[in-house]
Parts: sequence; structure tokens; C-alpha cells
Amino acid sequence: MPVATRPKRVVHQKAKGPIDPSVGERVRELRAARGMTQAALAGPDFSKGFISLLETGRTRVSLRAAHVLAGRLGVDVTDLLSGASGDRQDQEFILLRAEQELRSGNAKGATELASAWTKRSSGITKARFQRLLARAMIETSRSPDAVKLLDDALRAFRAFGAKEFVARTLYDLARAHVRLYAFGEAVRYALEAEQAIARGDVVDRTLELEIHQFLANVHLALGDLASAEIRGERARQIAEDAEDPSAVAKMYQALALTRYEQGDPEAALAYARKSVEQWEQLGQSEKLAETWNTLGWLFIKREHFGKADEALDRADAMAKEHRLERLNPFIAVNRAALALARGSAREAARLANAVATSADAAGEARARAVLLEARALAAAGAPLAQVTKAFDAAIKAHADATPRDKARAHQAYADALSARKQPADAYAEARKALDLVGPKI
Repeated sequence: MPVATRPKRVVHQKAKGPIDPSVGERVRELRAARGMTQAALAGPDFSKGFISLLETGRTRVSLRAAHVLAGRLGVDVTDLLSGASGDRQDQEFILLRAEQELRSGNAKGATELASAWTKRSSGITKARFQRLLARAMIETSRSPDAVKLLDDALRAFRAFGAKEFVARTLYDLARAHVRLYAFGEAVRYALEAEQAIARGDVVDRTLELEIHQFLANVHLALGDLASAEIRGERARQIAEDAEDPSAVAKMYQALALTRYEQGDPEAALAYARKSVEQWEQLGQSEKLAETWNTLGWLFIKREHFGKADEALDRADAMAKEHRLERLNPFIAVNRAALALARGSAREAARLANAVATSADAAGEARARAVLLEARALAAAGAPLAQVTKAFDAAIKAHADATPRDKARAHQAYADALSARKQPADAYAEARKALDLVGPKI
């Protein structure tokens, strides 16, 4: 027979006693800097209404509640109740500023702040600066230094018993490993973060949504469309409860790619448009430019060339206005893809070569450009030896890519060889593509 247990008390009513409005102001600042909703901060221990009363100075906070809230916000309870002083206050202020810079898309600004202050801090505060610096690195590069910083931060958070920061850092490690194409490790860390949420170490529907989106994208990259669909569907269900518009926008981006890979381009376009609407409302220039570029690519695939032109023009204008240099090579590659789709193979080869040989293009953008140049040369009727050399370079450029992208390179080569009446070589390349993404017996 089950034993009756007393349910955990949830704070709903207005607390009695003297009120210190500075506590509520500090709670609100810390919550906003971490991108948490009032519901996420409340968790299972409080009501959203209580958090609202506290932040607006209409109720006091008990010592028990302060301990719980401080843990979720990653600060000492004495800092929350009494305010920090001296260097510690400066560090908290810089952390808030750096968090805001990162959330607004200014990874460079966040990096500069976190780099300077990591050396000047200690304990859990240093771990927080390390984590923030690593998160900024993930946004801008594929540096393994991000993994090292996160490993150090994770050990510190575990030593201090900061379970919520442990869970969030596990997810950061998953993202860092994906940037290094270490997909097995990425999935492992993401699943550990998911388990931490299931244990109640962190109560955050937005984080839960992001993990499902992340795993959907990884499965998609690995060619596991069934698993990607399951994770994407869970993300969509969670999004109905999420109060974070940016998380919903990211979900639409992920679903657009998933639907395209599943052979449903109309649904992909619909989700991409929804993502654009969300980013426009949020005023997130970099994400909006990225999504316009994705929308342009989807229009190319649907042979809506006029709309593709408009979408790429918007992406290009935003990239120039906001100095988003990282996006320029990706937009240029899509310009080349549009030229090829319109039948201008030589123009496509010229545009793709400009990206492939640019010092500003690296990694994924360069690999795409090299492959597109090879396809364009084949379409333009270049000599077979030149086409072979171009595709060999494209396959080499995809050495660190996902299995799905590697398979695309081999399949494009197979198509080019088949068009040149080279059936044996075409079959060999098609076989390589199938071995990368096909079902294993």
C-alpha cells in the first residue's frame, strides 16, 4: 500500500513582514540576464505570481526561498539578500553585461568581457566566466579551447554543488562537440543534460526545448530522419508551453530543415517563414539574416528564383548593415547555387570559386563552395579531368563534415560521372554515398 506523503508547499500568497525592494530588483536583473522566465525561476517550489510580487517589491522573501532562488540564479544567498560589495559586485555586474551581450548576438563583446574577468575571479564566479567565454567561442569558432573551458567549469560547478549550472554546462559541452563534429560525444552530453532535467536539477522548459531541437539537428546531420522527427515533434509540443520567443524561433528553423530532408519542401518553407516572423519581432538581426539566407536556399530548391533573389538580397543587406561578416560566404554560396539553378553554370562556377579561394571563408562555407564549383564545372561541360579534379577537392573539403554532407558530395560526383557515361565510376561513388547514410545490415 503506498504511503501518503505531504505535497511540497508552493508559495502563492503575499508574505508578511518588512520588504527590501533591492532584493526583488536583483532577482529580476539576474533572471533577465540568464534568459529565464518567471515560471522557470519559480519551478516547483513557488508560483509565478510570487516571483512577480517579489520582483516588483510587493512581498518579502524567506531564508528558505532565498536559498532556492540563489541556487537557481547561480549566486551566493548572502549576495542575493545583502548585495555584493567591492570586487564581487563588479564581477556580478560584468557577468550581467556579458550575458546581455551574448544574448543580443554580440559574441565578440561577451568574449572580451569574459576573457578579462576570468583571470580576476575565483571560485564559482570564475567558473561562470569560463562557461560564458566558452559559450561565446561556440558562437564564433570551432575552437577545442571551448571544451577545455567547459570541462574546468563543470568540475567547479560539481564541487560547489551547483546542479543547475552543471546541467547547463553539460548542454554547452554538447554544443561545443558538435562544432568539432564529434557527434557521439555531443549526443552523450546532451542526454546527460536531459537526464539532469528529468531529475529536477534544473526546471527550465526553454532548456528542455533547446535540447530536443539540438538532438533533432544532430540526428538530421547523421541521416537518422526518424529520430530527428521524434525529437522535432517533442520540441514542438514543448514549444506550446515555452515562454521564450527565441526558443520558438530556433524550433521553427530546425523544423524547416527537418521537413526539407523528409521531402516536404512546402512545410519547410512555412516553418522558415514562421522563424523569420519570430526573429523580426525579437529584433535579432544576425538570426534574422541567417534565416533569410536559409529561406533563399529553400526557394532555390523549389525553383522560385524571384523569391530566392529577394530573400538573399534581404540577407545580404542585413549582413552589411550589421557587419555580420561570418554570413557573407554562406550568402555568396547561395548566390552561386541560384545561378546554377537558373542554368548559368559558368557564372555559378565563378561565384563559387570566389568563395572557395577567399580568406574569409572557412569550414562549412568553403566546403559548400568547392562542391558547388565542381557541380558547376560539370554542368558547364568542362573536360572530365578537370571535373574529376574538382570533385576530388570537394570530397577532401568535406573530410570533417557530417556523414550526410559527405554523402551529398559523393552523390553529386556520381551524378556528374553518370552524365559523362562513366557508369562504373558513377556506381562506385553512389555506393560510397549509400554506405555513409544508408541502412546498415
